[in-house]
Amino acid sequence: MSVLSIILQGKDSVVEATRRLDSWANSLSGIGTARDKTTWMQPTRVELLSPMALEVLYATDDIATGIVRDIVDECYREEWTITRTDEPEGQDPGEAHNDAEAPAGEDDDPEDDGAVRLKTLMKDLEAWRKLREARIWGRLYGKGAILLGANDGHPQEEWWMPLDEERITSFDFLTVLDRRDLTPQSWYADLEDPKFGQIATYYVQPTGVYMGPAYEGRGTNPPVLVHESRLVIFGGELTGKRQKLANQGCDYSVLQKCFRALQLTNNNWQSASTLLADAGQGVFKIRGLIDMIAQNPELMSSRMQLVDMMRSTVRAIVLDAGDERSKTPPEEFTRVATPFTGIPEMLRETWNRLACAAKEPLWKLMGSTPGGLNGAKEEEQDDWYNRVEGEQRGIDQPAIERILHLMALGLGVDGQWTATPGTLRRMGQAQSAKANSDTSVWAKNMVESGVYMPEEIALSLAADPTGRKMKIDTAAREVLMKASVDAAHAEREQVVKEAKAPIVAPGAGKPAAPKK
Repeated sequence: MSVLSIILQGKDSVVEATRRLDSWANSLSGIGTARDKTTWMQPTRVELLSPMALEVLYATDDIATGIVRDIVDECYREEWTITRTDEPEGQDPGEAHNDAEAPAGEDDDPEDDGAVRLKTLMKDLEAWRKLREARIWGRLYGKGAILLGANDGHPQEEWWMPLDEERITSFDFLTVLDRRDLTPQSWYADLEDPKFGQIATYYVQPTGVYMGPAYEGRGTNPPVLVHESRLVIFGGELTGKRQKLANQGCDYSVLQKCFRALQLTNNNWQSASTLLADAGQGVFKIRGLIDMIAQNPELMSSRMQLVDMMRSTVRAIVLDAGDERSKTPPEEFTRVATPFTGIPEMLRETWNRLACAAKEPLWKLMGSTPGGLNGAKEEEQDDWYNRVEGEQRGIDQPAIERILHLMALGLGVDGQWTATPGTLRRMGQAQSAKANSDTSVWAKNMVESGVYMPEEIALSLAADPTGRKMKIDTAAREVLMKASVDAAHAEREQVVKEAKAPIVAPGAGKPAAPKK
């Protein structure tokens, strides 16, 4: 059938032509044609989860809460270490290396240490907790933010202006905001602007006072127009430009795509619980029941109440054994079991579907696997922790570096600063022993092959016991190479010198001195 003949068929021509041009079809069996009901499954627009619905989900559903915050909790589970990324001006790199090796407390005043001062300020302002909270709200609502308290001399009425880093004199606060606290006011519309399409200013009106007078003596905070440079923004699921504009400049929640799978998972679980509650259904057999109900319904109701009361009291059921004289048949009580064949397997596949939608391994989403944590494959755990480390590098670290940079300006601390997360995966005693053994064998091979020197491996393991980061001391290597080259030149010169010397036969005396 040609495309032209399809188009000439009538009202369904466009749909039919599109379907026939990009899929397989069998006219005889009907597979792939309009008779195949599976071809009518089409993507459709679904209603977005409102902030209120997301709030209820997070507050009441434990699985939804885990999907939102599991990866964030992992990112901030271990302490981050604040370090300087550049060398101090006027200091030789070798001196910096020696200072790093010197024990703490020798010629070192902690009050003048920039890392200690930054760490103290981060602790005083509860920065780590607020970073974690803002990221959670970003994943839940599609946007979370931290208002940066960098004091550049502008009052609140002038916070619509970009942050002037050269005028920062202090760093005073960090305020966590979510999507409902932020209303876009203006956008970057210049095509040549690197931030084209992003929000430039927000109306900020945080919700924080429930009842009673404000401690500061003023009423509810009025809306403040704030420039985006005074905020650190965290988003949710990657969202298209047009969908983002329709959603007030916010990403979709991470729960949006997996909501249907979450809904089915809860529905299936509750259905299985209902079946379990009625796993053994009691059945009474009374001959002539319909006639008894028609003649005296109250008598039948009283009879059933008596049976139920006796069953719950003495854990026994009292039944009429019947009467041969009146030919009354005996009563019967049986329990019909509900079949559960295939239900556990179906529930397990439902959990797997939810884990796929949530982009989270089943052992993390559920807290364990059917075989315990050991049932989770090593590759699955590695994939999870690699994803966590990726989000730490791509999302958390840039935000932390921005905050540390402004804090350093406010404290008058020189240099560029960063923060590195701690090791996420902790090994057991047996795993640690095996890892140390493997590292020892690997280090021995590297030393014997000349790739590393023993001192380099020792210093690298002292800095990182996991052995993931091995550093080559290029300065020491250059000195050794120069010494080796100089020794080779000296040996060559000695060989040349000996080659030019006169040859004296063995046993021969010294040549006679010339006569005068």
